[in-house]
This record gives sequence, structure tokens and C-alpha cells, in this order.
Amino acid sequence: MKKTIKTLALISALSLSMTACSPKTPVTAEPEKEVVTTTVETTVPEETTAEETTTETTEVTQKDEGERIDNEDGSYSIVSYGKDGQKSREEEYTADGVLNKTIYYSSGKLSMVIKYHKSGETDSIDRYDYDGKLQATNIYDENSQITTSIGYNQDGVITHYHTYEYDEKGNRVRLNAFTPDGKELTAYTIYEYDEYGNKIAERGYEPNGNRLY
Repeated sequence: MKKTIKTLALISALSLSMTACSPKTPVTAEPEKEVVTTTVETTVPEETTAEETTTETTEVTQKDEGERIDNEDGSYSIVSYGKDGQKSREEEYTADGVLNKTIYYSSGKLSMVIKYHKSGETDSIDRYDYDGKLQATNIYDENSQITTSIGYNQDGVITHYHTYEYDEKGNRVRLNAFTPDGKELTAYTIYEYDEYGNKIAERGYEPNGNRLY
């Protein structure tokens, strides 16, 4: 009996010794997650791909979900600010849920104004340079296809005025170049595609139909 007790004591001591010598796996606590609560109750359209490509140019870091301001007519706006307190974004919603969005550079100057169709697709985008001067205006149809493109120089003078046409598959089939006032056609380009949607030909013409290339 005494021999059995001694054996058990020896096994217990060895077990404790091995446990003490075994390396312990460090336990890393998960970082505490920030919970953001929004008060927006109106369902609004999801952002489109066209908008996602433009917002990357603003170089603004959001620090919160924005401050909501309600109006008596049922419209409201959400204003967000960067880490330095500068206004970085303002989203304005009509009573019907149609969105207009204004984005600012980190300096606080105007960067972009984006308007949407009621369907949620991009309607138009105005881009501004760092000095707040309008650089370009793009207008889109309800399929997010650009239909008009207007460019401006530093003096605000229009440098190009282009319109675009598409086939039923969404392929761009024609580009029209106009005078800066958008009234007189100066040239146009025709595009052709194969059955798989690959562009196989591009031809430029003068307004009278003479081939340029």
C-alpha cells in the first residue's frame, strides 16, 4: 500500500514538473471593435461602380458616419468630416430618396459633385481641381453609360464637347465631337464590334461624311 502511494506521488510530481516546463501559448486579445449606430431610416440606392471609381481621388479620411440634418419637406442631408475637422462629404437626399453627393479635398475645397437618377445610377459628375475650378462634366444615362463629356481649361473655357451613342448590347458605337457650345458637329467616330463584343474597327469622319482615318 505504501509503495502504491509513493508511485502515485512520483507520477503527480513529474506531471506538475512537465506542466511547469512546457511553454505556454500566448493568448492575444482581439482588438475591441468599434460599433457605429446610424439613425438613417430611409432606404437609399446603393453606390454604383461609376461612383466608386471617382471617390478614390478625394484623399479624404472619414472619422465618423456623419451628422444628419432633417428638413421640413422630408429631405435630409448627412455631413461627414475628416480627422482634421474639415468637411469631407455631404450627401443630400430628397424626400423621394434621390441622392446628390458633394465631396471635398482634405483642404476643404470642392472636389466633386455627383448626382443620381432615382434608380440609383449615376446621373452626372462634376470634377474640380485643387483650386476649386471645374475640370470636367460627365453625364450618364440610367445604364451608367456616359452620354456627354465636357472638358474645361484653367480659365473655365470649354476645350471639348463630346456625346456618345450605344447599341442595344451597351457597346459604344459612335462618338460625336462638337464645337465648345455643343451646337455644331465637327467630326465623329464609328466603332464596330464582333459577335463577342470585341471592337474590330474604328473609323473617323468629317461632318460631311468624308473619311478621316
